Amino acid sequence: MIFKFEDLLILHTTSLKDAYLEVGRYLLTTGSYNYGETTVGFHNLLVITRTSETFELEKPEKKIYQERILKRYLPRIKISRIVSSLKSGRRASKIVFPVCLDKKEPECLMYLSVLLCREETSFTIHACYRAQEWGTRVLADYYFLSKLSEKISKDSGLDLSSISIYTMAVYTRKRGVKRIIEKLRENQINFTLSDRVRELISNKSHI
Repeated sequence: MIFKFEDLLILHTTSLKDAYLEVGRYLLTTGSYNYGETTVGFHNLLVITRTSETFELEKPEKKIYQERILKRYLPRIKISRIVSSLKSGRRASKIVFPVCLDKKEPECLMYLSVLLCREETSFTIHACYRAQEWGTRVLADYYFLSKLSEKISKDSGLDLSSISIYTMAVYTRKRGVKRIIEKLRENQINFTLSDRVRELISNKSHI
């Protein structure tokens, strides 16, 4: 099921792997994907799935989602419209944000999470980064998101400790998927909020 709000494409599916394959099919059938370019015809993608599986970017089945397929920032969106659309169907248990987070824009991501969290707390946020800076930016984004989630928890009274944030990496012209993931792991980027947020907050030298 695909929703589209302005320049945001929302794909609601049962499998992360199927979701990325479906994205490839969508891009090919609409003609909006240009293999040699850095972006596609739409700006951002939000994939929502009800499963608990983890998408293995290290073992891609289609090169369509290895390339850089997204622009950098998720624009401020009409969250109420998206949530109402989602509530008309079955509730999502996982939220995927394949976007490069920025300190100016992640509020809309986290507040969308809070709105869905009111319905179901066991979901995961996946963030997909362009890793040109080999993890430095990712750590900074995690630090900011962790502080933001603390603020939202305090303001809303919701317990966001069950929300996990993982990283994936997108393929760039000169750097392969495996190399990016290796570099992310070297910088200890593969962590969750519950595992690493306190360490990040206490050790700002990482940022």
